[in-house]
Amino acid sequence: MYYDQPIPYEHNFQRVINEPNLCSQHGRIFIIYAIITMYNHFDRREILRKSFKNIPSDSCARGVIIKHVFLFAKTDNSTIESLIQKESEMYHDILQEDFKESYTNVSMKAIMAWKWIGEFCANAEYVAMMNDESLIDHGRLVSWLGTDFSKGAREDHFALCYPVGQARAHHLELERFRVLEPRKLYQGQFYPRYCHGFAYVAHIKVFNKLYLAALKNTHFMPTDVWIGILTEKLSLKVLFHQKQFKLYKVLEHYQPQKYSKSPAIVAICDIEEDKFQTIDIMRHVYKVISQEIR
Repeated sequence: MYYDQPIPYEHNFQRVINEPNLCSQHGRIFIIYAIITMYNHFDRREILRKSFKNIPSDSCARGVIIKHVFLFAKTDNSTIESLIQKESEMYHDILQEDFKESYTNVSMKAIMAWKWIGEFCANAEYVAMMNDESLIDHGRLVSWLGTDFSKGAREDHFALCYPVGQARAHHLELERFRVLEPRKLYQGQFYPRYCHGFAYVAHIKVFNKLYLAALKNTHFMPTDVWIGILTEKLSLKVLFHQKQFKLYKVLEHYQPQKYSKSPAIVAICDIEEDKFQTIDIMRHVYKVISQEIR
């Protein structure tokens, strides 16, 4: 049975769909992508699947193995569940656990990913968590991790994130949080510094630490803020990487000549005013970055 309200994550949630051999067939995985998605975002997943097929072939990335999984919770619709199962059988890149698909349970998708990676993809070097409205230029990310990041310590900070400062805590003003049990809610006036949840990357040891901390800290609030609280408890550094993210005027930015001179690695494709444009923006961005990495 799945749950109508968010609850502390349990080790024994039933895995409905698993891919236990995705990583074990390889000696080393350079990056495992874990993508938070919704059942009705099939078009987004198709674009992302195409992007994962375009593994970089430059000298920095030669021989690099990249894997990905999409993260699902449960719905109460048997037709939807059947479609998810069929998609899993077709692509073998879906994980699903037995808790309710809802906004307030998004943090549980993060925990299920961290747990699965520790159990079934411990041979990965880096983990990239992302939402399904984000597109990452894998060639640029591999180069970033292989040159800019590998020279220093990797276990005390995020390799790539969009940092947000100590903003005023506002989740208690939102109805979806006011209905939850008060003692489970973060009560501070200001959020800690955190990585925005649309995409962040770190060494696998960072995510192992986050997973263990998450089991002991089950506050509910916007998920990226909750991860910021875990980050603070673990004394992880949140460094300045805004130039590597493109949030606004995405179509204007992702023109071949302009993008070729840009430091951007991650495109966030649903920040524009018209959310119905998300899939069109993703297709455009994919076309540009796929030409970039050939």
